[in-house]
Amino acid sequence: MNICFIASECDPLVKVGGLGDVVHSLTKELINLGHNVSVILPFYKTIRSNVVFVGHKNLNLGGVYYEYDVYKTFVNNISIFLIKQSYFFDRDHIYGTPKAPYEDNYLRFAFFSLASLELLSNICEIPDIIHIHDWHTAIVPVYKDLYYPNLKYVASVLTIHNVAFQGLFPSHILPSIGIPWEMFHKDDLEFYGNVNFLKGGIVYSDVITTVSKTHAEEIQTTMGFGLEGVLREKRYVFGILNGIDTEIWNPGTDKNVYINYDVNSFSSKKPQNKLYIKELFGLNTEEDRPLIVFIARLAKQKGLDLIDLAIDDAVKLGYDFIFLGSGDYYYQGKVLDMVRRNMNYVAARIEYNDSLSRKLYAGADMFLMPSEYEPCGIAQMIAMRYGAVPIVHKTGGLADTVTDYYQNKSQSTGFSFEDYIYKDLLYAFARAMIVYKDKEEWIKLTKRAMEQDFSWKRSVQEYLKIYKTAKLIRMH
Repeated sequence: MNICFIASECDPLVKVGGLGDVVHSLTKELINLGHNVSVILPFYKTIRSNVVFVGHKNLNLGGVYYEYDVYKTFVNNISIFLIKQSYFFDRDHIYGTPKAPYEDNYLRFAFFSLASLELLSNICEIPDIIHIHDWHTAIVPVYKDLYYPNLKYVASVLTIHNVAFQGLFPSHILPSIGIPWEMFHKDDLEFYGNVNFLKGGIVYSDVITTVSKTHAEEIQTTMGFGLEGVLREKRYVFGILNGIDTEIWNPGTDKNVYINYDVNSFSSKKPQNKLYIKELFGLNTEEDRPLIVFIARLAKQKGLDLIDLAIDDAVKLGYDFIFLGSGDYYYQGKVLDMVRRNMNYVAARIEYNDSLSRKLYAGADMFLMPSEYEPCGIAQMIAMRYGAVPIVHKTGGLADTVTDYYQNKSQSTGFSFEDYIYKDLLYAFARAMIVYKDKEEWIKLTKRAMEQDFSWKRSVQEYLKIYKTAKLIRMH
């Protein structure tokens, strides 16, 4: 099958969150199965890669002609096309500064979406499937049906990684992105008086997927951020759990880990990694205090308000904490305030640092992910692979991947709490501490977590079924 991914991220060239991991890992797995897969990305300023010039182009978008260049590169046998338009993509950040998104994101990603279709229509081999991701490229099937009759039988699959981000813009932008006013109504792109890119993708795509089975139910009932009804009207909405690249995320071979280990040696070697990162972060506490790490974008969704309410009591229970991440200025300040209040037991680095995150996974006893909502989550899977037992809010993909110790001891892989209130989080800390103090039981729990199979092998087969379904829909 010939498949083209059109996305705003693909690791290792550009990664802001889990989207970059998924695009890279899924394409890699599809190629390993013998499928022809390519990826189209914006050529951001931050991308560093050996590239080959493909061509110079002009694009009419809303009556304005934009010049751009197309380049090609290869990463892990994946063909990646890069669309270079200096005004739109030669910036220090991908989506916006820590203060706010770029005001012209509607124009940046409308241009990228249309230029991607130009590439498919005139340069690349026409694919069987276009797989698009989140609001940034959700407008691709809208443009495809409007302007590209030669792509009529190309099926489109939209994966919603985070339904909270929909690409909402004032209606006056429509002429500048080449969308006729006739499409500004409730059955197309209109959404409470605004233009909604993600809604357009839902309406015009053949199949919708999201990144866990639980979240597929959530977005059609209580957690669709206003799009529940639109999603319920779609016949084909599926939840497919994300996977991780188990070759990349492997504590036995990861060069960033202080001392490598596996499921048979973690009980003796993981404590050495713990001591190393505690020294790195200046935590000079008793060895028997469990260490919890938090690695995420610093935003409301990730549960930082909840942590802020519970952390002082958690420290009194006997926990140490390390935070790693960057994001909203408000939540960066909140994390630093938690450090200030618990100077000897809580440490933080306000940055995104892949190498350091791997050291933290390897040294942590537990991994904290109390997200208010979490479509899938990859970090908890990585944490389990590295033997950091997760403590999570039971929502979305976290509910699908973490089995609570007190609900099913023999199959347990971590701890979860039902209600999004700080008392439930604190109770989860208390329950985890009881098991941690039983060293034999803790080793069993950690081993079960490390032995979970979160590879793409099962999920990729589900995606192939989705592609075949989308192709049949499009052909008829």
